Amino acid sequence: MIQFVKPETRYIQSYWEAVDTVCKERIYLASSEGFPLESTIEFVESCIDKHIPQLFVIETATDRCVGWCDAQPKSATIGYLGTGLLSEYREQGIGRQLIQEIITLSKNYGYHRLELDVRSSNTRAIHVYQQLGFVITNVVTGGFMFRDSTIAEDVVQMTLDLTT
Repeated sequence: MIQFVKPETRYIQSYWEAVDTVCKERIYLASSEGFPLESTIEFVESCIDKHIPQLFVIETATDRCVGWCDAQPKSATIGYLGTGLLSEYREQGIGRQLIQEIITLSKNYGYHRLELDVRSSNTRAIHVYQQLGFVITNVVTGGFMFRDSTIAEDVVQMTLDLTT
């Protein structure tokens, strides 16, 4: 069984491990490895202090973080969505529920719009985002560089208007 919780410092280690695991799949995120633990601690503590819309997916049996979703400030009124789940928790509707919760938190936070980037091969995620009201605004073709790694794939950019 899982539950969504606002970030707590006791989950930072397992959050860091979950992010690193999803990064190492080299399928969904731009980075091929998680950020250093020290910067992850600073990041989560900053999210807690600033009340950034962020949720951890906690496996209640193990009390460990197995996924996350957040909307980091791109500006005062625009949030940038980031999300991930460990493979064994995918295709169960958890991601959809998680993003719906972040949309609500983002509206309450004062965002007017959410933006995200998703690899074009991640058609399952694109479909879920569209079902939740996100629209495709651009496709960046030819790949891009991220932290000295080349992502040789098109990236779909999407937005969700939170004011309607």
